[in-house]
Amino acid sequence: MTNSDNRRKNAADLRQKAETFARQRVVRTPNDSAALSPDDIQDTLHELRVHQIELEMQNEELRTAQAEIEAGRARYFDLYDLAPVGYCTLSEKGVIVEANLTAATLLGTNRSALIKQPISRFILKEDQDIYYLHRKQLFEVGGPQECELRLVKPDGTHFWAHLTVIAAQAEDGATVCRVVLSDITERRRAEEELRHLRNYLSNIIDSMPSVLVGVDAEAKITLWNKTAEKNTGVVGAHAQGYLLSHIFPRLAPEMKKITESIRSREIIHHRKRTCVSERGPRYEDVTIYPLTGERVEGAVIRIDDVTEQVRLEEMMVQAEKMLSIGGFAAGMAHEINNPLAGIMQTANVMADRLTNENMPANLKAAREAGVSMAAIRNFMEARGIPRMLKTIRKSGLRAAEIVSNMLGFARKSEAQVSFHDLSDLIDKTLDLAATDYDIIKQYDFKSIEIRREFEDGLPPVSCEGAKIQQVLLNIFRNGAEAMQTAGTGKPIFIVRTEFDKERKMVCMEIEDNGPGMDEAICKRVFEPFYTTKPVGEGTGLGLSVSYFIITENYGGKIAVESQPGKGTKFVIRLPLKSTNEELSTVNADLLPKNEAAALTDIKQQVLKSGKGARKAVQTTIAGRPLVYDLTVEPLQNSAGVIVGITGASQDVTETKGRERTDAAANGTLPSKNRGDNP
Repeated sequence: MTNSDNRRKNAADLRQKAETFARQRVVRTPNDSAALSPDDIQDTLHELRVHQIELEMQNEELRTAQAEIEAGRARYFDLYDLAPVGYCTLSEKGVIVEANLTAATLLGTNRSALIKQPISRFILKEDQDIYYLHRKQLFEVGGPQECELRLVKPDGTHFWAHLTVIAAQAEDGATVCRVVLSDITERRRAEEELRHLRNYLSNIIDSMPSVLVGVDAEAKITLWNKTAEKNTGVVGAHAQGYLLSHIFPRLAPEMKKITESIRSREIIHHRKRTCVSERGPRYEDVTIYPLTGERVEGAVIRIDDVTEQVRLEEMMVQAEKMLSIGGFAAGMAHEINNPLAGIMQTANVMADRLTNENMPANLKAAREAGVSMAAIRNFMEARGIPRMLKTIRKSGLRAAEIVSNMLGFARKSEAQVSFHDLSDLIDKTLDLAATDYDIIKQYDFKSIEIRREFEDGLPPVSCEGAKIQQVLLNIFRNGAEAMQTAGTGKPIFIVRTEFDKERKMVCMEIEDNGPGMDEAICKRVFEPFYTTKPVGEGTGLGLSVSYFIITENYGGKIAVESQPGKGTKFVIRLPLKSTNEELSTVNADLLPKNEAAALTDIKQQVLKSGKGARKAVQTTIAGRPLVYDLTVEPLQNSAGVIVGITGASQDVTETKGRERTDAAANGTLPSKNRGDNP
């Protein structure tokens, strides 16, 4: 039954009672009405009218009060049931005793289904502890409690909610909890996206190899990436908010530039700024980027270590210089060959003309001068002239050998692999190193004792001789300079070669008695640009290039063993290549077909005889006549042979020209300027 039905029923009951009361008054008052005077009747009518007006006024007041009550109910409905947040009243045990429509909507059910249900039924299991903890604090502390947790709907979906809970007293005096529910799913999603974006940007900033430092208008640090932490040893949390000049004293000289960049909002660069670190002098580029956003003042300083770049530029300049010097030296060596041949030939001619008593021209000239050849010979021997002429020839041959070695080392490599005896390469490298002399430092390689401990029957190794010489020369020079700098009394190099049967590798050891190196230096000795020499005296590339040549080009190994005060030993191991490998690794594809077919027979002969064989091969490629040496060498310590092709970059005319030059250097080629034959 509705409220309007109740009001109609009450009005009908009241009318019935009034009519009954009126009949009773009519029954009682007939005899009395005759006794009333006209004035009494008038007074009675007046009272009735006044009473009627009073009743009408009371009815109006009641209607107004009822309208106000209805308006209040409407406002309560708007404020409570239609509020943008959910309201719940919980009993002391956490049971829902009252809830608004918004709370029911948020929880995905109707209001009647919420009443008398425990609130914990709508809380995600993983978040139950959060609710109970805050509920306990509410009753213990008494103040409002807030928490964020996930609420579950009947369909199993859940959402993030913010709960504000306060304790209150119900009408019956019982303690209840007033709960305000807010859906914060979108806010949490936005916060998660913002957190992800911050982490992403932070990872980008921290992953950069550059030092990145942010400062505000007062030069206080606002950004400090991981590289800055590594560079300074100061963690970001300890750097935030402090003056840049206090945390990063190295940048104190840049403060004026930072202030100017912030004021002018222009980027400022400082290239190749020099600084000193534990690893020696370093170079860095400092770039100051002003912040250009509205109402934002500050700057970001980026610092890049360009030490390797600067050293690389210096090395390139040095390489260009050395390339020019190398070309000049090679040209000089070629030019020296001609006068050297003339000197040696002239010495031979002088020896013949002064000592040969059977040469007709000598006898004729002696008679014309009034002397005998015997007298001339006696005079020459008394003055030591024959010995001097022999010394000239010997020195000339030595000079020719040095020039030839230098030309072979300086000649541009065409990456042609051939087979070399490592002992022979070591000897050639030592001869080349013996020409190294520094007049300023009074350094002379020839003053170093060389002790050779070469294994006999060492198998040849497939390699580029010039590159192996480059490796050996780097080691010899570094060791010699170290011993000279340390003032080693009796410097010595002990050079060993041996064949490692298990690994099938040829091993070279170069040991000195110099100052040695500590463990830290040994670990870095093959790093590019690492050097212990003073600035300007070394690029730090010699041993790194050597490491690359041995390990990358030939698949070998190079290691260093050293202790301070106990010398240094370099160990180089190079693998052997046998006939089981493809011949393409030794340019066998350049062989004519008929020669390639004959290669099998040569292998069998070498295996039977145990002696190496060499065969000259001529062919034509791209219309150009080429000459090859086909070499087959037996492996002394294992079954098999090694096949090599040498001279693939030389044509016939070049080969003949070089043979002519070598013959002249050895004093066996007749000179065009020679007046007569002995």
